[in-house]
Amino acid sequence: MRTPRGLLDLAVLTHFPASAVPKVIREIDDVNSASNHYVRYRQLRKFTLESEAPVHFNVDGEPVNTTSMDFGIARQCLDVALRDRLRDLR
Repeated sequence: MRTPRGLLDLAVLTHFPASAVPKVIREIDDVNSASNHYVRYRQLRKFTLESEAPVHFNVDGEPVNTTSMDFGIARQCLDVALRDRLRDLR
């Protein structure tokens, strides 16, 4: 699956019993199925994850425990050197 430019892939698994693991695996294999019960998938420009209890995140290698975290696209903030162009950069 190719991600359209400027969108983040977000897959969220809801709470499920151990007996549902095979179904969850099938849902992960087909995240766009309308019949999914445990897996929710969206493509978004930005989103906020919120929880009642603090959740552990690693942000740029630093541990963060919080109940709310914003995610989004920061355009033109990542320099990329393509392998075929490395000779041109020397």
